Amino acid sequence: MPNICIENMSFAYEDRAVIQNLDLNFDYGQAYRIAGPNGVGKTTLLKLIHEDLCPDSGLVRAQSRVEDNIFLSDKNRLDPHLSFNDHLNFLKSVKQLKCPEAFLAQLIEQLHMLPYLDIVTADLSLGTKKKLSFILTLAQKPRTLILDEFFSGIDSAGMQVICGYLNVFVQEGNTLLFVTHADEKLGCLQHKTISF
Repeated sequence: MPNICIENMSFAYEDRAVIQNLDLNFDYGQAYRIAGPNGVGKTTLLKLIHEDLCPDSGLVRAQSRVEDNIFLSDKNRLDPHLSFNDHLNFLKSVKQLKCPEAFLAQLIEQLHMLPYLDIVTADLSLGTKKKLSFILTLAQKPRTLILDEFFSGIDSAGMQVICGYLNVFVQEGNTLLFVTHADEKLGCLQHKTISF
């Protein structure tokens, strides 16, 4: 059974139809790149899947619970007044830190983030913020991970590490959906492409 089923879904912004009568399935244990020209509705599709928008007609059904799905975009999700460690402590306090400490330490080390853990995120570069967001996201062990232009601003070495972890994430039976224009950064990320 697919993780996400889209059945005869349509959506419009005011007078402009963006998605019409769409049928798609996204399986567990797969990564999907949503590809297409600007303005075709890729981000809208991701927001509909994540339930940030409601379809005008049709259905989006997900097997995984809403709280087990995480959406990361090119916008910063981190509080600018808090450090990575502050964010991590918050996740611990609300019992959302679901990975072993050893896994977290390994990910921090491989992405070379140790010098940045106590710096407020307002003082970090875009790429560093995104790496920290990625670490915090994997620490929550989502079942579905949705990335909207998330890879821009991340250096090539960091992208290789991230792609390796995303491949493992998918191999563990989770679902990855992403949109990117950074083709050269995809490296070893194994995925199917859905043209939109």
